[in-house]
Amino acid sequence: MQSPRRAPTFLLIGGLLALLTVVAGLQYRWLGELSEAERERLKARMEERADRFSEDLDRDVSRAFFALLPAATGDEGDPEDALPAALRRYRASL
Repeated sequence: MQSPRRAPTFLLIGGLLALLTVVAGLQYRWLGELSEAERERLKARMEERADRFSEDLDRDVSRAFFALLPAATGDEGDPEDALPAALRRYRASL
């Protein structure tokens, strides 16, 4: 025969196991939500940095393009003669 103290002990253990299962399920769900939020944050940061890189690259290429145009040097002579001076001015502007 079972002692009268064993039944409440089994009920307590069963309740604790049920509580542990609920807490584990909640923790799993919260970790999933946290992971998704972190993924979204990293994606937004990556897009921001990619946009900044694109803008910086566009600005630098445009600056080089316009600085090295023959008309930008003010010389109407031979472009081969004007290019070294334009290149020096471009490097000085960096």
